[in-house]
Amino acid sequence: MLDKKYTDWIEYEVGDVFPGNRFARALEALQQFYEINETQVNFERYLMDISDAFPTEKKDYIRAFNIIEVFMKALYNTLVSPSYHIGDDYIQDVDREEYAELLRNVFKKLQIPNLTGTVAETLAGQPGFKMEYLITYQNRNKVTHDSQTEMKKNEVDKVIRAALICYLDLAYTYREQINAKYGANQRKTMIDRYKYRETAKKHWAAFTADFTYVDIKWTNIQANNEVLSVDEILNYNFNIIKLLGDAGTGKTTALRRMEYLLAKQPAGGQEKPLPVFISLANLRNGKSIILSEAANVLNISRWDAQELISHKEVILLLDGYNEILNDETKRKVASELDSLAAQNDGLKIIMTDRNYTTRNVMRNDVPTLRMARMFYLFSLSLEDKKKFFEANMKDPEKLQIIMKEFSESPETFAMMNKPLTLKHLIDVVEKTGEIPFDLTGGYVDMLYEREMEEKKDPNVAYLRYYLEAFAHLNKDRFSYDDAMEQIALVNRIKAFTKPDSQSCIDLAVGMGILQRENDDQLAFSSEEYRVYFTNCCRDSGLGNRIDELLG
Repeated sequence: MLDKKYTDWIEYEVGDVFPGNRFARALEALQQFYEINETQVNFERYLMDISDAFPTEKKDYIRAFNIIEVFMKALYNTLVSPSYHIGDDYIQDVDREEYAELLRNVFKKLQIPNLTGTVAETLAGQPGFKMEYLITYQNRNKVTHDSQTEMKKNEVDKVIRAALICYLDLAYTYREQINAKYGANQRKTMIDRYKYRETAKKHWAAFTADFTYVDIKWTNIQANNEVLSVDEILNYNFNIIKLLGDAGTGKTTALRRMEYLLAKQPAGGQEKPLPVFISLANLRNGKSIILSEAANVLNISRWDAQELISHKEVILLLDGYNEILNDETKRKVASELDSLAAQNDGLKIIMTDRNYTTRNVMRNDVPTLRMARMFYLFSLSLEDKKKFFEANMKDPEKLQIIMKEFSESPETFAMMNKPLTLKHLIDVVEKTGEIPFDLTGGYVDMLYEREMEEKKDPNVAYLRYYLEAFAHLNKDRFSYDDAMEQIALVNRIKAFTKPDSQSCIDLAVGMGILQRENDDQLAFSSEEYRVYFTNCCRDSGLGNRIDELLG
């Protein structure tokens, strides 16, 4: 910022010329412009020379101080085009034709009066500060082209005053554009963007340490089932997006991939927004939860985070809305997200959630971002599955075991419609060297473990028994009332008091083990699941206990 000594001097010289608060606004814009162009416009040096000089010396500094074309050139470069790089201090040292072209553009684009050939008499009584522009123009010509020019003290003072008015008038006229540029520069200093992007790239490297990413497609049922890749979704011309699906569909992987793609800056390309990846399962309750967590991820203040959000310089990547288990926290997050979207038009928010599609879908369900475009995992083809196996099975011999199954029994892979099921098969084959006759049990155990360790959902501890009880109904589909009755029986048998029945059903649906047929009908999402849990119910003896209670 300009030293207070010089701003006080400016106010003393011309503060009375500007009506109302116009002087304060003009001076603020002038200070901001100086900060933007410290290396380009050495304005403070001009002020120092003029304000500190003795009266007899002031005329010696007029030559540089009242060449407002230098200021105009910097203003043009800052607000319109950065293409001009003409010397700032001495106009006679630059190419005259190039400089003339610059001034023509300045006058045209910045709407500054071209005073060539104008005489003082024609400006008498004109509004604004045209006379001051004429005074600086005429005296610039005098002192530049005639080194012997003599100037009296009152003429020197008049030129200094006119030059100050011109500088302030230009700054005031373009104060909004200057403020916007100043704000953009300030935001760039809030965070070490290079270091932040490098950290984001490391997140991807760590996330994919035990598997190789294979791009999968997502479908938007709201737009004629258009099918898009993760990269295309990130650049989709809609700002609020939800990726929906049950456990293992790759929602978190998709968000992490987006974080990585945003962290990769194209050489010489326009700077992308910063990715802000937030795991919603780990939120702390409080005020402005999302904003606080964004500030924490960026390692800046909440005010600075709000500035970046307001100017759309970040993209919020919010993972696991369904994993917010605290009712109060979820309500606050939902309200804050709706406010962020409404108050920051153009802000991009991409969120993942389980695919809940019916009424009473969750006990703590709180709708948010209703305007979002919703994308679902596109059905994996056999070719997609083959690419996944080839990319992720490191042992060539064991890969051949899977490839042989592909050629001889492709139906084995018919129910493997999620990346997690494919990864599970790879893990099993790597350990055992063979494709098991029944993958269901191992996959279910893996789902339990994943929900307990990664998602921290306590209902997982009770879910196995309820699923066995549902299977004991021995129906292709069953009602919510039937499910609630079976849960009540299990609670009596096991003396369970803590689990929430509705949340357990929602969890089973979210894990992809159960599916909703309609508003009040449930079914196992595959026959394999129904058979597996029926056998478990028989082997554990739970079915006999249920029958005993039912008489």
